[in-house]
Amino acid sequence: MFDKNTILYIVFVVYVIGAGAYFLFARRKQREKRETFFKAIFGAYKEGTLNNKEDLVNLFKGLNGEREESEVISGINRYLRLFLVELRTSYKYRLGEDVKIQPLISFINEQIASNEENQPFSDVPALERNYLKDIKKFVELNETEPAIDKLLDLGSLIQAREESLERLQKSNKWAVPLAVIGLVLTIIFGTLQLWS
Repeated sequence: MFDKNTILYIVFVVYVIGAGAYFLFARRKQREKRETFFKAIFGAYKEGTLNNKEDLVNLFKGLNGEREESEVISGINRYLRLFLVELRTSYKYRLGEDVKIQPLISFINEQIASNEENQPFSDVPALERNYLKDIKKFVELNETEPAIDKLLDLGSLIQAREESLERLQKSNKWAVPLAVIGLVLTIIFGTLQLWS
């Protein structure tokens, strides 16, 4: 019924549609998680049950599952910063509410500051975070020589990652345009094949 080229074209189109739908679904799911986190924080704040960092950790883990502690702290800080933007720009947390949001904003700012103090560098990748923690420890102990050694190692690591990133960017510079051209040509030739 269908020849080989038609079947390949149909499979390719289904794959592109499926991949696009998956990415849209994943983005929507992330947005829903953030919105649920925001609503849970706001609801707990209105009820007076939002008291400490453990409440935030439990809310975050409830939505995202168990994770490494640094990932949890990093995720909470990211969500809290987005919620601050939401509180300051959106009217949905102000209209019809008999709740003052300034104390909530202060609470969120305090939690972010506390997280950064207790878990410094939580937003930094694990390897660099370990170097930074070691450097901080050496500086606090006034041991400058090991701190300088760690700084030099960290500098080398950052330089290697930067070079790797530059190589990747150079290779990707042409990859996306070529992929788009390939996609367009595949669709054109596939359509021509169906008409012939």
